[in-house]
Amino acid sequence: MDKKLSTSEIVILVAGAVALLGSFLPWIDVEVLGESVTESAWGDSFPLLTWTGLFGAAMAIVVALRSFANVAMPDRVLGFTWPDIHLILAVFATLITISWLIAGDNKGIGFWLSLLASFGLVAGAWMMRSETQPVPPAA
Repeated sequence: MDKKLSTSEIVILVAGAVALLGSFLPWIDVEVLGESVTESAWGDSFPLLTWTGLFGAAMAIVVALRSFANVAMPDRVLGFTWPDIHLILAVFATLITISWLIAGDNKGIGFWLSLLASFGLVAGAWMMRSETQPVPPAA
């Protein structure tokens, strides 16, 4: 492995791991009749809330395969470049967590980690996309 990871790849790797970890921690933490009820993203809200963890894991896996295992990926998938795919997945993960922020009550630590991770995924994907965009010549 000769390739050094870029900042965007490191951000995506870390945020993807945090998003996956957050999906297993409590998203809902509520007190019902004196009893504490917690539920992860893999509970009754499956599959809606799991997408954040799955998208983050998929993005991290693609970066890891390209960086550490030297797996050759096609330049485009269905007409989209990899930075575009990363940005699309990150935006969807963020929309899911923001919609839960608006709609849900009594959020647990898993939700907050996933929300922060989704913002990290967008930042990493945006940086990756910016790194691959050609810089216009100075006038």
